[in-house]
Amino acid sequence: MIATDQRRASGRATALGDSGSIVGSPVTVGVSVGVMLLAVPFAENRRFRAFAFSLAQAHIIDNVLKHALKSAVSRTRPNGDNDNVFPSGHTSTTFAFATVAGHYYGKKVSIPAYTIAALVGVSRIENGKHYLSDVIFGATLGYIAGRTAVRGTERSLERQRMTLHPVVGWGRTGLVAQWVF
Repeated sequence: MIATDQRRASGRATALGDSGSIVGSPVTVGVSVGVMLLAVPFAENRRFRAFAFSLAQAHIIDNVLKHALKSAVSRTRPNGDNDNVFPSGHTSTTFAFATVAGHYYGKKVSIPAYTIAALVGVSRIENGKHYLSDVIFGATLGYIAGRTAVRGTERSLERQRMTLHPVVGWGRTGLVAQWVF
């Protein structure tokens, strides 16, 4: 019954469904992360720098884990488009962002960020792109990726022994490893 209702609802996307596809897109968040990383060399605010690095790490962790799971599970979407449904990538991406933002900027940022992330998850169900379990697991995966990245950044700031710095340049991207001894 639920799958039938989801099939009927797909194709009738509302403004929520359409905006969730854009806001939760890994490309949208990836571009946002890239812009923040480009601003880091010019920023003197230590919290912003840590936020940007944590966000970049969370985005990488989230993408690696969700693509590995999508390949391993190979579950068909409710609307039958493809078998790339579990977990919800849009949901995991926005929850990773909300988790990192909430850690560095507190409740005034985390409450709206988690609300937007939840609405992205609802939009994915509304569009017939995901089942509820895909969205719940995506949210959990994003939260874990965000917390893992924050913990890694906090540790590297404490000791400053080994750090990874994302590098974005003209036609090149990568990581620079720095070991101080």
